[in-house]
Amino acid sequence: MKNITKRLLALLICVFAVFSLSACQKANTSDESSGVSDKLLEDANALISEMKYKEAYALLYPQRNDQRVKAVLDNFAVKYTRFKNTYTNGGETEEILYEYNEKGLLVREDYLGISGGERYVSAIEYAYDENGLLVAEYHTSEGAESCVVNYTYENGKAVKLTWNYTAGTTVVYENTYDKDGRLKKQIRSFPENEKNTYEYLYDEQGNITREFVLIEDGEEGSKPSSITYEYTNDYDENGNLAKVAKSTTNIHIGDWGYSYDSVGNLVKTEITNAGDLNATEEYSGYVYFYNAE
Repeated sequence: MKNITKRLLALLICVFAVFSLSACQKANTSDESSGVSDKLLEDANALISEMKYKEAYALLYPQRNDQRVKAVLDNFAVKYTRFKNTYTNGGETEEILYEYNEKGLLVREDYLGISGGERYVSAIEYAYDENGLLVAEYHTSEGAESCVVNYTYENGKAVKLTWNYTAGTTVVYENTYDKDGRLKKQIRSFPENEKNTYEYLYDEQGNITREFVLIEDGEEGSKPSSITYEYTNDYDENGNLAKVAKSTTNIHIGDWGYSYDSVGNLVKTEITNAGDLNATEEYSGYVYFYNAE
């Protein structure tokens, strides 16, 4: 269960990182056109026709505030293929390799970790329907199936995730979304009536500013406990998320500092507490997909 928790945490961190990066890239646009030359767009389209997507993206990125350039950049999907998490204390590490299909959809993750001096491996395979919606996840640990996750959709949004563990346990996530399509509330129901509820608020760039957690342990006569996390988001001169400070009532939990490459791809996250480095996350092996449909 410890390894499953670590893998889910790493996946959530990855998903949070990718979500933050996407939101920041959207913030790097304006309604004003800088009047880029037709030649620039012609050169970029020529590279795209040759499937040189990385080169085309790098050519266009400096002019990303131009409306015509933005229209082309919006057709790109840029994703990393390797994530490495290194903890400062204890020597624990975790590495994740990502595999995508020709449409840029994630089809497999391979985990390799070291915890307490012991090595563990696991994997997740993803299945999609004809519309590209994720419908199932197949989890394995040390080569054996450990869990299958099934997705239920309404209006194109995943409203229910059912986690069926091979040990016989079933966990259900129920999602609701705000008017902008962002996750607003998630209720996680566990065996024996245990339930956790998460609620989120966002800033204008789409990054989380508040997380409310309500925990019900399911025991008769017990009272629910709750905690609210506050996130203070700072942005750099390019509109990228540069730092997130997480806190709760009168307690500072930690800071997340983000570094980017020359075309706005997230390359490193440093997690600190009271000025001490706790963990470093590295993102590499970026691949570029283009879909003009």
